[in-house]
Amino acid sequence: TLDRLLAADGRAVLQVITMPDQKYQAYRLGADWIRKHIFPGGHLPSVGAMSRAMGTRSRLGITRMDDIGLHYARTLELWRLALISRGEEAMKLGFDRRFLRKWEYYFSYCEAGFRSRTVRNYQLLLSRMGESNGVCRT
Repeated sequence: TLDRLLAADGRAVLQVITMPDQKYQAYRLGADWIRKHIFPGGHLPSVGAMSRAMGTRSRLGITRMDDIGLHYARTLELWRLALISRGEEAMKLGFDRRFLRKWEYYFSYCEAGFRSRTVRNYQLLLSRMGESNGVCRT
């Protein structure tokens, strides 16, 4: 675990795509298109679920959170546009239109999720609790 691997004064940075706490339980128990078609077995935690897990299973806590979701929405938009503009090249490599449509949909779906803040993309700084007085700066 990170807790075990970090030096006593060590810190870790994680980038994680998250579900809102209020939607997490329903998400956790269900299955969505992305987990079926893009990331089988994938899972988006909530910040609350991660904090609770760290609080009971480690000495780490979140000491800083930066939401980069709107930047990631732009990245997804650029990936989608690149896919569209180079679709013919991809097909020459053996990818079919169904594959291209699936990924165009995925990029659009995720872009909308980040723009609407339905999902978030955080960079988290983890430290041993007490090293920054347990203060979470956002």
